[in-house]
Amino acid sequence: MAQEQLYERGGTAECVELGVVGGGVAVRDSKDPEGPRVAVTRGEFAVFVGRIKAGGLDL
Repeated sequence: MAQEQLYERGGTAECVELGVVGGGVAVRDSKDPEGPRVAVTRGEFAVFVGRIKAGGLDL
């Protein structure tokens, strides 16, 4: 994946990697880089992030 970024939640080892893939965004578990990935469009990812910021998801 290109342009990888890490997100770590509260100092735990629960990290994900995000990458731009084609016209979308791919997400994977940083501890399992060869494991499954979730791919969404940039628009879908923007909606997801917006819901997190608005407190609309229990994370």
